Amino acid sequence: MNRYHLILGMGNSGQSVARYFTRTGQPFVAADTRDDAALRAVWAEAFAACSVTMGDLTALPLSEIESVIVSPGIPLALPLVQRAKQLGIPVRGDVDLALHALDVPYVLITGANGKSTVTALVGELLRALGVKTAVGGNFGTPALDLLAQKAEIWVLEVSSFQLESTDFTDLSPTAATVLNISQDHLDRHGDLTTYAAIKETVLHRACVSVINRDDPMVWAMAQRAFGKTITFGATPPEGVQNFGLLEHAGGLWLARGNTPIFPAAELGIFGEHNQMNALAALALVAGVLETQGNLPAQLTDGRIAQVLRAFSGLPHRAQRVGMGDGVTFIDDSKATNVGAAVAAIAGQTTPLVLIAGGQGKGQDFTPLAQALSAHGVGLVLMGQDQAQLAEAVKAQLPKLPVRYVNSMHQAVHAAAELAAPYASAGALVLLAPACASLDMFESYIDRGLQFAAAVQALLTPPEGQL
Repeated sequence: MNRYHLILGMGNSGQSVARYFTRTGQPFVAADTRDDAALRAVWAEAFAACSVTMGDLTALPLSEIESVIVSPGIPLALPLVQRAKQLGIPVRGDVDLALHALDVPYVLITGANGKSTVTALVGELLRALGVKTAVGGNFGTPALDLLAQKAEIWVLEVSSFQLESTDFTDLSPTAATVLNISQDHLDRHGDLTTYAAIKETVLHRACVSVINRDDPMVWAMAQRAFGKTITFGATPPEGVQNFGLLEHAGGLWLARGNTPIFPAAELGIFGEHNQMNALAALALVAGVLETQGNLPAQLTDGRIAQVLRAFSGLPHRAQRVGMGDGVTFIDDSKATNVGAAVAAIAGQTTPLVLIAGGQGKGQDFTPLAQALSAHGVGLVLMGQDQAQLAEAVKAQLPKLPVRYVNSMHQAVHAAAELAAPYASAGALVLLAPACASLDMFESYIDRGLQFAAAVQALLTPPEGQL
């Protein structure tokens, strides 16, 4: 009897699994809960020999299935997945497949916020030092597609959805980090403790664990870390192996122990939260260099400084998209949860107008009010859950001006009006929605692009007018 791998989920991740099985000559079939004609056409063209089932999967037979490869977007609670487990059929994810097929060192980066920025920056830093580095995972190139590249080390962003389908029993990352923990995906994971425990799996057998000492839930993980621990945080570092901010030469510097590495004010990425992202990236690079037998002194290499100065971040992640009449406009559309929005707000030190709202996914919006209490001068709300967000903020900040809008164009104009009185103090308009985007936009990317377009339209005088 022929045996097949079942690819469950036919989106980008599922397609990367199909390409891997095709390269390795392993038979597979595919299924998806969505009965999507466009998706079916993609598979018919790319994987013509593959049998496809779409829509209701209740009666899908499993008698010939060797393993189920579940895409991150498919919850493990799906009845088909539970039936496979009951039958003793292995249920795996794309990251699990990739890591078990890998024969080079690898770095794993997870957390609620900042993981894409840190992943990209670690990749840039290692490449600058001459290390042939493959970067991807949940961010950029799917993990299984990276197997086709020749690399000396992998740097992967991994999500909680990918981690819950990865078995770390015999995996040992060279370095790994949980950057932070905040409310996200609780509609799938149930509670914050479960979510944190899933994130922590990256540390279970890591040679070097990079720990955020400013996050209580992450700090608690340090006590259970498997190998060497390196910490980072906003305070001066205690111990020569740890990273933090140090007063030096009249300003704050990123530092390891008592050794200044780079002036914080010269970072190419914007905001105090990105100083933490840069410290986490440096700590991971240090862990790699030391584990591979190189000297930590390389962190003071001029090539490191060049990357820290030139790296301007990723699109829709604390990205400056315009400045006019003393107001700076920042696109952090990737801040799709409360924790990410709070980090973006806390990273600023001047008067701030926040544009927020969308699909809240059952989150508690109270921390937004606490974050806005320091520098917030206005709030512009849009989307499905704007009323819940307004209620949470107004309960603590009843005098904060709030505007309600129905489009990004309206949001930018309303925010600019609220920010104008504070222009002389360097006011900011920050798009950090704290919510998913699909109620009004195709994606967080579309939301960010519409924000940037609206800002440019606001800042560009009509034709013929100076």
